[in-house]
Amino acid sequence: MGRRLSDPARIAELTGRTTAELQGEQSRLGKRLAATRAELERFRERHDIVSMEREENLVPARLNGLTASLNRARERETDAQAQLDALRSAIAQGRPVVPDHE
Repeated sequence: MGRRLSDPARIAELTGRTTAELQGEQSRLGKRLAATRAELERFRERHDIVSMEREENLVPARLNGLTASLNRARERETDAQAQLDALRSAIAQGRPVVPDHE
């Protein structure tokens, strides 16, 4: 006749076997995780990805800087164009264009 589940020796045997299987699985998953992390690191190096955070990556950071510079330049151009238009209008109307303090 087989041993009953409540038999302490049977419980110890099953517990030991389950523990060994879980430890083996944990070891396999640990190796797989390490390999995947190494592969991810190689990918990041190959594509110049500094980190997973978008702002820290070289190309997007450069693009953000260039976009900000372009926006500032466009604002200055718009201001300069408005001043030029005002000067041209004043000249066309015969008003002085040189400030009084000059």
